Amino acid sequence: MSNRTLTQKEARSLLLNNQGLIRPLAGPTEVLSRLVAVQTQYAQSLEVAISARCNSKLIGWENQALAEGGEVIKSWSLRNTLHAHLPEAYHLIRSHLGGPAHARWRKHLVEKAGILNFDDLLDQAHSALQKGPLSRKELHALVPELAQVPFAGWGGDVASLAFQGKLRFIGRGAAQKFAADEPVMVDDALPALFLRYIRAFGPATFDDFIYWTGSRKTGVKALIQQAISQVEEVFIEGYDKVFYLHPDSEPATKPCPVRFLAKFDPLAMGHKDKTLWLDSKHAPHVFRKAGQVEAVVLIDGRAVGTWRLKKQAQSTIFAIEPFQELSKQKVASLEREANKMVKQIGWKNSRLEISDCVAFE
Repeated sequence: MSNRTLTQKEARSLLLNNQGLIRPLAGPTEVLSRLVAVQTQYAQSLEVAISARCNSKLIGWENQALAEGGEVIKSWSLRNTLHAHLPEAYHLIRSHLGGPAHARWRKHLVEKAGILNFDDLLDQAHSALQKGPLSRKELHALVPELAQVPFAGWGGDVASLAFQGKLRFIGRGAAQKFAADEPVMVDDALPALFLRYIRAFGPATFDDFIYWTGSRKTGVKALIQQAISQVEEVFIEGYDKVFYLHPDSEPATKPCPVRFLAKFDPLAMGHKDKTLWLDSKHAPHVFRKAGQVEAVVLIDGRAVGTWRLKKQAQSTIFAIEPFQELSKQKVASLEREANKMVKQIGWKNSRLEISDCVAFE
């Protein structure tokens, strides 16, 4: 227990430093280890999220990491959405969330959609995948009834296999396929997952942790009491709640540099209350209808706009919609960061397109 009260500036600095956004981490493996999981339904999300947090060359890394036998597991996990993880983190998440997620989806399909043979379809799919990786089209050709499952093209057909630890993605883009996997259960996964979360996302509240996992509150706090005793309880000026901070957290020695965050970036998805780095009036421009979460531009640790990637034959355009007027100095910093990112990832020459400030009501 601690009576320490942080200013909002101190809390923001600790959070962003824990995220690797101020002091870069050593490389892509270290970034992914720290973040626990990176949401990846958008093709560029993983490499953009990692580029913002390290200075290593990333050309070819994702291809190797997601290849068969690669170090990264891409599958459905947190909030029932696609994420990339290192195996240790994935097994913690799936051990805690996989069973309930499978049970909920199975109940929906059997009781509401009337797919009474759903378990048999999953067994057939897993058996087919054990002979080698398959695209969705190839898998549906072998198990045709899977194509009739609701939301099949969005994972409704095979996500339950992932929740059971029996499926992962390999490859990227058009070459992406499903591959069979074998479940690994971790005892007492939840306390370990909580500590990993607080290391990356602290200062954070219990409600933030629930939001990040997408799990239900019932019984969770009792299960993580021992883990809570290993972290520091702190307060933040202007917030009437208890925050948790990992003992390995270190204050930053400099301000947060300009950063281009990814769509569904871990920082955006890590806290229920995002006001430490995102003004409430700007939130509707980041968190849009239909669950869309825009890529964010950070300057001095605060969201100053959103951006979208536009690839052309000879250039990579960073199309920025700012929330405020940007000085020449800040634009120059944005240009340097965009240039660094394209060199890291291996894209064409960077170019900024900055639109007029968005209007607020």
